[in-house]
Amino acid sequence: MSVSKATAGALCMSTFTLLVSLYSIYNIYSDVHSIWMQLDEQMVEFKVQTDDIWSQMLGLGAATPSTRQRRQGKEQYGAYEAKGVNPGPVCG
Repeated sequence: MSVSKATAGALCMSTFTLLVSLYSIYNIYSDVHSIWMQLDEQMVEFKVQTDDIWSQMLGLGAATPSTRQRRQGKEQYGAYEAKGVNPGPVCG
C-alpha cells in the first residue's frame, strides 16, 4: 500500500467523520430547540392559568385589607408585652 493511498483513505475517513459529526450536532440542536419551544409554550399556558386563578381569588375577596386578619393585635395575644431584661441563667 502506498503512502498516497493511505493518505486518501485517511482523508476520506476524516471527511466522513466530520460529516457525521455535523449531522449529529444538527440533530442535537434541533432536539434542544424543539424541547425549548415546548417549554416556552407550557410556561405561557402556566402563566395564563395562574393569572386566571389569581383573578378568581381576587374576585372572591382574598388578600384584601378588609378580609385579612391582623396577627399583631394585642387582643389576640392577651395584651402580652415584654418588659424589662431577661436575666441569664445562674450557674451554681
